[in-house]
Amino acid sequence: MTVDAATATGQTLGGEGLDRDVVRRLCCDAGVVPIVVDGQGTPMDVGRKRRTIPTRLRKALLARDRGCQFPGCTNHRWVDGHHIQHWLDQGETLLDNLVLLCRRHHRCLHELGFGLARGGDGALVFTDPQGRTIHASMRIDSAMDAHAELPPAPWPVTEGEVDYDACIDVLLQTHHAVSAHA
Repeated sequence: MTVDAATATGQTLGGEGLDRDVVRRLCCDAGVVPIVVDGQGTPMDVGRKRRTIPTRLRKALLARDRGCQFPGCTNHRWVDGHHIQHWLDQGETLLDNLVLLCRRHHRCLHELGFGLARGGDGALVFTDPQGRTIHASMRIDSAMDAHAELPPAPWPVTEGEVDYDACIDVLLQTHHAVSAHA
């Protein structure tokens, strides 16, 4: 994808436009190589990769967080490292500025208006799109209900964990249905 540095909006190689929030989420855990172009789009300078989480730091993050840190989430698989202060906003790739989030909650922070900051005591403070603090004791689904545009996970999930038996059943049912029509 290409990203306009001034607006932080992007475009896929196929020409599909990407808004600022999507670009920020995609860049959150991807290798980024800045390329400076002139007015005609001709590359003038190619930079180097930045802000990805090095292996040693990722291992420390996994050991510290052990799973998604969104209040009430028990998912500890398929988690992404997230910059609390985004690297586009000069957030450093340091353990104190990183947190693990499952893919669903990562998307909530980048695209659905949820927020994350460190409180004065250093504790993580998550907020809903209205700015209200989300506590671990709250039913997270109720905070998500206001955001029906977020599709359900494409796999069966129980208490933050993927139900592999249900996934296999769905795959087998799909296979049998396709085979029957072939």
